[in-house]
Amino acid sequence: MFSRSGRNSSQAVETDSSGSFLKNFAPRVIPLLAYTAGELSQIYAVGARSQSIDLAQRTKIFKYEI
Repeated sequence: MFSRSGRNSSQAVETDSSGSFLKNFAPRVIPLLAYTAGELSQIYAVGARSQSIDLAQRTKIFKYEI
């Protein structure tokens, strides 16, 4: 990923870029991650609810078949 022409210079660039990356993007990314986690938990809850309903319908059909 990084071209290492000089040992010290490339390390300084790596730490500097990662530090500025965290300073610049952490305030924007953390709320987005929290929002995404909330959306995913809602989708998962809806999916689990529909799966349980689907399972109940399948067991009813299975009882009627017997």
